[in-house]
Amino acid sequence: MIKKLHPLLVLLIFVISPKVNAQATPNPCGFPNVTCNENVRNGIVNSFGSSTINYASAGRSMPFWFAIGDTVTNAIDTTTNAIFHMFLISGPGEINGIKFTGQNTHEYYDSIVFNFPGTYYLQVNEGFSKLLDTLTFIVPSEVSFCSQVPGGDCDSVKGNQIFAFRQSSTIIPVDAVLPITVGVIDSASGLLDTSFVGTIYAELANGPGVLYGSLSMTGIRWFNFTNLRFSEEGFYTVRFYEENESKYADALVDVEVIEFSSGIQVVTLNGFKAYPNPINNQFIISSKSDLNGSLIEIFSDSGKRFLSKKINDSGNEYLMNTTDLKQGVYLVRISTKNIIHSIFKIVK
Repeated sequence: MIKKLHPLLVLLIFVISPKVNAQATPNPCGFPNVTCNENVRNGIVNSFGSSTINYASAGRSMPFWFAIGDTVTNAIDTTTNAIFHMFLISGPGEINGIKFTGQNTHEYYDSIVFNFPGTYYLQVNEGFSKLLDTLTFIVPSEVSFCSQVPGGDCDSVKGNQIFAFRQSSTIIPVDAVLPITVGVIDSASGLLDTSFVGTIYAELANGPGVLYGSLSMTGIRWFNFTNLRFSEEGFYTVRFYEENESKYADALVDVEVIEFSSGIQVVTLNGFKAYPNPINNQFIISSKSDLNGSLIEIFSDSGKRFLSKKINDSGNEYLMNTTDLKQGVYLVRISTKNIIHSIFKIVK
């Protein structure tokens, strides 16, 4: 005879287990920051390309992989079938989820959850080669998402729509992280559903390159995606969705990706120049004509003006102080007598 579970017990099983759906585990050989070759091995490589990992906040998981390969070039050895085991060395809390993998060229962990914020030290080893690595997982404290949703608050509503909020500019450099917070809202009230438990996915809806990194997150309430990147410059649309698309409407986020080298660049447009770019605490505006009377304004991509300076001295160059600007991507506008002469992008 089959016994029925008590309804409360069923609810507890659902809430405690963060792995509601299978997470996104694409082949990393298709990612632009990874190469896959034969017989390249000197250690364990991972999807973050670093031994220090900025992970999801407590109560959430995000997929990441390990492989045997070259730790200098982040290359995966395609001739190796590896089995990985992960052990907690120290930390302020516990680590939950499946801590061992199957046997393959690369293997994902897709259910690892830390129950308390802080810094954790873990060891991962490979069963056949005896290779091991020590990793630092930084688990941030949860930051409230309630005030950033359309309704401006959280409530015990049953959400029906994914809501994604950019925590940075809509313009980012190639291979930079696009930080986005995603949750579920009630489309009528705009309030955030704090009872949500499940998995939210990110996929490329449109764009010239590849969206790569951790393409899903599982857990409770809302998620901070901290490992989404783009392979080349261009205009992109990212779709965030839940597997039950009849229950949750998806969300689309637009982003422009621009290319910047590590050296000094000169931006030239309509006879005006700005350099260096990226900038530190100042940059130079120059022109073939006299800049006296010109107005220099610096905006965020959303249109918020951060700095404004009217040039009252004669000369072909002007040094603009940007000490008060935080790191990010900005638009610079140069105008004279209400005529806009030039608009270009700078990165700090």
